[in-house]
Amino acid sequence: MGDILLELGCDALMFAGFATRRHFPALKTAEMLRLYDRILRDRRVEGMFELGIFQGGSCAFFNQLLQPRVHVAVDSCHESWPALPELAADVAAAGRLLKFYHGVDQKNGVTLSDLVTRWLMDDERASILDLVVDDASHFYEQTKSSFNALFPLLRTGGIYAIEDWGLAQNIRPTSDSVDVLDSPSTALSRLVFELTMYCERRRDVVQEVLVTPDIVFVVRGPARLPMSFDVTGVTLLQQGHKFDGEPESAP
Repeated sequence: MGDILLELGCDALMFAGFATRRHFPALKTAEMLRLYDRILRDRRVEGMFELGIFQGGSCAFFNQLLQPRVHVAVDSCHESWPALPELAADVAAAGRLLKFYHGVDQKNGVTLSDLVTRWLMDDERASILDLVVDDASHFYEQTKSSFNALFPLLRTGGIYAIEDWGLAQNIRPTSDSVDVLDSPSTALSRLVFELTMYCERRRDVVQEVLVTPDIVFVVRGPARLPMSFDVTGVTLLQQGHKFDGEPESAP
């Protein structure tokens, strides 16, 4: 594929609209890319699914770093960018597959699972999905819906990465704030808490949870999961306690 140049962070916003075949904006910090490199470089990733495309910077980064045989990326935005089919063509020339889908709501679990079934299954109809990266809405309900749909399809030992999980805590409301705080939605950090508690209760499902300031990494355990899986379906707390630590009122 050749070398890829990424414009990171705030520079990516300034660069937005000018992605080219070898030059992409990526709304990630250098620290995040180094973290991905450290955790993923020695892993075999045959299949990858990304939620959130922007102009393709992270797609280019992951594809060059991991060289997955099949890489599927979706975005809720209906607009594509000229550099994306060029990137896909470069990947195809290397004998691999990169597919972009726009206008996909990450809450639509049926569509997400259908894409895995279409592109990320081997000849015996077993999943080859080893990595999911969610850099989409950063909202609790949307992110949970995607997780419920895709996590059961990960292979044992596969990684599900959720970016910017602490965004709701880190942004102060101002007239110029991004719309993550424009509605009274549940903070995404709640899902991180629920995943951690799930790991304590069911290590065969959630084998490990690694929480970093920018990304949470969830490792898939060996349990077989139904497609009706719900990460909040397990009893997380002992009877008589709520999430905020206050005891329930007596019946």
